[in-house]
Amino acid sequence: MDSFELNKIAGAVLGSLLFVLGLNTIAGGLFSPRRAGEAGYALPVPVEAPAPGAQAAAQEPLPVLLAKADATRG
Repeated sequence: MDSFELNKIAGAVLGSLLFVLGLNTIAGGLFSPRRAGEAGYALPVPVEAPAPGAQAAAQEPLPVLLAKADATRG
């Protein structure tokens, strides 16, 4: 096989791939799915009240935590 034969084969493969990608792009434009305006039904969202007396733990700044760090404790 000479180089002209290889060029013809490579051109046929690349041309076929280009054709398939173009066909996919055109088909995607013609047959695009319709988006629903809203969901079919509303899901109930449970409302959780905070527990009485429970407060969020105060977070210490990073420099304070780094000062307390101990490599032997992990």
